[in-house]
Amino acid sequence: MTRRAAMALFCAAVLLLCALSTGGALFWLLIWLLALLMASSLVCVFWTRSTLQMGCLLNREQAVRGTRVQLTMTLTHRCPLPAAPVHLDVFAAGAEAYALYANVIPFRENAYAITLPCPHVGEYPAGVANAWVRDVFGLFSLRVAGQTQGRTLVVVPQVHLAPPLSFSPGESDNESVSRAFEDATLPTDVRAYQPGDELKKVHWKLSMRRKELLVRVYEQPMRPDALLLVDCAPPEGEGEAALCARDAICEAAASLASAALEQGAPVRMPLLGADPTDVTVSKGEELPQVLDALGRCAFDGSEAFERVLMLETRRLRRTGSTAIVTSRMNPAIADMILSIRRMGPKVRVLLASQANDEDREALVRRLRRNDVEVTQIGGEAAGKGEEDAHA
Repeated sequence: MTRRAAMALFCAAVLLLCALSTGGALFWLLIWLLALLMASSLVCVFWTRSTLQMGCLLNREQAVRGTRVQLTMTLTHRCPLPAAPVHLDVFAAGAEAYALYANVIPFRENAYAITLPCPHVGEYPAGVANAWVRDVFGLFSLRVAGQTQGRTLVVVPQVHLAPPLSFSPGESDNESVSRAFEDATLPTDVRAYQPGDELKKVHWKLSMRRKELLVRVYEQPMRPDALLLVDCAPPEGEGEAALCARDAICEAAASLASAALEQGAPVRMPLLGADPTDVTVSKGEELPQVLDALGRCAFDGSEAFERVLMLETRRLRRTGSTAIVTSRMNPAIADMILSIRRMGPKVRVLLASQANDEDREALVRRLRRNDVEVTQIGGEAAGKGEEDAHA
């Protein structure tokens, strides 16, 4: 019931009082007209609500940040009584729901197509949140829910050109280097002797038995991979600032993964949020897996990032390069980054913050003095996506 219905009831009560006081037929006629009006409006609203059917369809379920998607909605009902346009609360990716009024012709499927912007990275519901059915006089309004759910839209980060990653020595494909890095504790096979093979690799017992020189073949080290550590805790800041920081983190991580894959290095990216996942890719055509994982990451991790770094130090044996993307910097995080660098792999830090904090700048200078690449990222990339989204 709306304010208009309350006013109509108040008028009916006044007319009833006048009719009982004076006995005038005109007052009784007006009372019956108001009763008929409210009854027909109530029947219209309930009939429309009970027969209303809605459907939502996205032209695609994944989009790149800064682009747009098309949402098609179909509505139909079987109420012959005149009703007001249906009020729809439509979800928009990364933005508040906005109102749309759809004039639904009864006994016919009515289709409406709208374009939704994708200003921020993330996983969002896209469709109709609520529908409100009203009569033409605005006396009653009922909400329709349950069958108005749309599909989920995953907005993935843009991929920008990133400088190639620096790897620690040892990842060369040169044969002499590979021999130098063989694991002498894990022989895997034997082969015929070739000029230049070391005598200590000769399998003497088997050679005497087969009457030919055979040498042991040891396990070859795999090419060092690129470890991509993303801070999955809620970014610093609130509202639009936090969303832009999240966009910057995701796009920096996606760009680094693309650069590593172009260099032929496998990429391992653990995302330790509330629902942890570990993404491992080794080919350029597998980059969409990285983008999808970043788009679906909720950035709701409660683990301190310095602890995440400490846990990952246990798996650095084959890591040739480590990239760290975060929006926070403190002494504990700086100490863990330096500890990773001392273990051997090259380290690049991308700091998603434009704040001029003296303590933070001191930590950045300390990292750079210890052969750690540090780059400030943030507002520029996110702003560009915003302009594209509203173009």
